[in-house]
Amino acid sequence: MNTRLTGSSLPLSTLAQTLFPFFRHTIPNVRLAVVKTLHSFMVVPTLPKDWIATPFASLLFQNLICEERSDIRDASLSAWRTALTMLSEAPGRMENVVTPQLILDWYEIMMTPVGIAVNVSKFYNPATHVEGTAPPERHNVDKNMLAQDLSLITVEVTLKARVATATGLAYLMICWPTEVSILLALFSDLPSNTYISAKPH
Repeated sequence: MNTRLTGSSLPLSTLAQTLFPFFRHTIPNVRLAVVKTLHSFMVVPTLPKDWIATPFASLLFQNLICEERSDIRDASLSAWRTALTMLSEAPGRMENVVTPQLILDWYEIMMTPVGIAVNVSKFYNPATHVEGTAPPERHNVDKNMLAQDLSLITVEVTLKARVATATGLAYLMICWPTEVSILLALFSDLPSNTYISAKPH
């Protein structure tokens, strides 16, 4: 299916991905518009859904942990729920998009102790993956949240972000296929010496 949006020369599967580099744009209203636009694409029955894949899920999760504004976190959580619901409707798709290692990475990020910098090596960076797009204005809008600098961000904002990520992972468990053990999915493909590294310091 190669559905194109009216007024656009690009198929939706390509157009949606061109928005990925703007997820963490400097301007908050741009970040909010990106999430709302992609969410609106998901809920139109006639539009393709093949772009709802690992990069999109990763960016939504990163929004939950990085975002200081509650309206963008809420919109991201709503889009996350919709995306997971759609993934769960196609047999085998959820497990292909959300791999065991990805779940462990997300859990590690969520469990980073407050005040300890978040490990960004686990993050998906669309600027290095999406071809044919110019990178947005490059200013690290997430610097304070990722550094967990409590002199620049409040504990309340940090904890709200953690609650949002925990809610997101809880919904993942709800949507996970009942015929697939989530514990087996988590650990069957990992070496026996793999551990979750986020612990209190």
